[in-house]
Amino acid sequence: MDQPLRFGKYSLLDRISSGGMAEVFRARTQDGKLYAVKRILPSLAEDESFIKMFVQEARISGQLVHPNIARIYELGRVDGTHFMAMEYVWGKDLTQIRNRLHKLGRKMPLGIACAMMCQALDGLDYAHKKRDGFSRALDVVHRDCSPHNMLVAYSGDVKIIDFGIAKAKSSIVKTVGVLKGKFAYMSPEQTTGKSIDRRSDIFSTGIVLYEILTSQRLFVGDSDFAVLERVRTADIRPITEAMPDLPADVAKVAMTALAADREKRYQWASDMRADLERVVGVASRGELSAWVCELFADDIANEREDIGLDIQNVGKTVELEPEIEVMIDNSAPLELVDLDEPPPQQADAPHAIGDDVDEVELGAEPLLDMPPDDDEPAPPPPPSRPPPTGFEEDEKTAVKSLELVDPPWLRPR
Repeated sequence: MDQPLRFGKYSLLDRISSGGMAEVFRARTQDGKLYAVKRILPSLAEDESFIKMFVQEARISGQLVHPNIARIYELGRVDGTHFMAMEYVWGKDLTQIRNRLHKLGRKMPLGIACAMMCQALDGLDYAHKKRDGFSRALDVVHRDCSPHNMLVAYSGDVKIIDFGIAKAKSSIVKTVGVLKGKFAYMSPEQTTGKSIDRRSDIFSTGIVLYEILTSQRLFVGDSDFAVLERVRTADIRPITEAMPDLPADVAKVAMTALAADREKRYQWASDMRADLERVVGVASRGELSAWVCELFADDIANEREDIGLDIQNVGKTVELEPEIEVMIDNSAPLELVDLDEPPPQQADAPHAIGDDVDEVELGAEPLLDMPPDDDEPAPPPPPSRPPPTGFEEDEKTAVKSLELVDPPWLRPR
């Protein structure tokens, strides 16, 4: 957008991403602090059932306070439009990172790849084990652990995003037959409509680990149906065939996470993380920061001017205690407030992040066709290079609509 758009107390600077249910903006408050503001699309503004689920799940995800999960700071409404104000992360998601590596003809170092996964697994493990104020398990499952939802900050921090919207959309699945997530990053049980638990996230994380290590897509096919069938049957090429020089211990970790039978997978994300640390010299946070800053040096220079951040501050951790206008409290009803009137100036705010929203539907019309991401697509490899890996065309956060032939779990009851 040419000029910042006023949205309650926020100035929306530019759109970070958009999907089937929401769009995310980089936003600034009067005190100069940056947020990622997720705004529900107008097509859903009057959908009371969705709004109710969106609010309920925001209460849950708002309790997830962990260094490797992007925080939700505020839930509110402006002119009838519901929104979340979230932590803004200055960095890149794993899709952007792998596209840049492909463009440069480089592979991700083993220690760097495992460092990213260890941090992501830390965040997932915390969410999976989270309990409410009455010590009841929340049973949080992300349901969409894909490269788009794993952000790597220039500071070397890895942040998982999109817990709230993922959980909210999962509730819709039960009533309209929606398969939520990206096909190529689902677990086998997700494709069949079975109930899922934390081990589904572990399988999806295993897919991401496989792909960033081998620089190849795991589940590919001529159509979405073909991809779904490969996921359903866990048709997995052994990682050592795709990467013969991969240490056997690392290969074992990846293939254990990708076990078709969830009883044979890692049962907790912390178990997978412990094995990775045991078999690999995992890069430190500082080493990860240096690596990603070198990979995106030109981008950093331009972004620093756009958002007013100083490269000298990259890597420094800021302790934040933001003022929250709408408290997200799981033990009491969540109250929404209208923010049309300018609020008092805030205290501190989060230090950095963006978000991605994706939705795919089976047996239903898409809610809204959104334009593809603005990420720079990776060019096809020249003839002299090795055969294509499947990363030549970046996955887009678009809405897909498929018609199934009477799958039992989608039949009307």
